[in-house]
Amino acid sequence: KGRVAMSETIIATAKDAGLGTIVASNRDVLADLFHTGRGSGLKIFALPPNGRAPHHYALKFPYRGGPDPVLFVAERPSPPDCVAGQSPLDVIAPNSGTYAGSHRALYVVPGTCWADEDS
Repeated sequence: KGRVAMSETIIATAKDAGLGTIVASNRDVLADLFHTGRGSGLKIFALPPNGRAPHHYALKFPYRGGPDPVLFVAERPSPPDCVAGQSPLDVIAPNSGTYAGSHRALYVVPGTCWADEDS
């Protein structure tokens, strides 16, 4: 259905870039990353929520920040404000399967990108 293929691409992109952490906001993407990424050696987190957590992963696994850059899985092909103007490492745009017609852009962002958003 395309979920595993997308997760494998995200995981490979993080490893190829030398990154140890993946952050995403989409609940379905996170669910498959947690499943497919078991044993990958990567840490997987949800985008920290503004206010009430929208799903289990944002509640139990919010990214708290850190000194190292992370791979961010964006739902739209535009980077977060902390890296405005940056081009993505990759854009995943499946033609078939669960995510057909949707785009995920992969950005390297500082581990401190969302530090001010939880205030």
